[in-house]
Amino acid sequence: MPESPNSIPGAFAGFGLGVIVTIPLALVAIVQAGAGHGSYVLAGLAFPFAILLHPIVGLVQLPAYGAAIGLLWNRPRALRDLCAALTCAHLLAILLCLAMK
Repeated sequence: MPESPNSIPGAFAGFGLGVIVTIPLALVAIVQAGAGHGSYVLAGLAFPFAILLHPIVGLVQLPAYGAAIGLLWNRPRALRDLCAALTCAHLLAILLCLAMK
């Protein structure tokens, strides 16, 4: 059986990419929210778990997605299953956020 490639560097790369995406997206969502007097639509679409659970969750949500994807990057079947599960969970969280409105 061939040795599987080390996926830890992929997890770090995915985490880093998640951080790079989170920072500007969070800033735009904060500006759009207007200190509580604006719209939370972008925040609900991008960071639904932060709205449902706690704002800190929003800071780790996309980096965690990236790390998990990077960890399974060399395993196509597991990666496909993970992406399907993350997509379903994210969409369900968005629907819950919209239902709370």
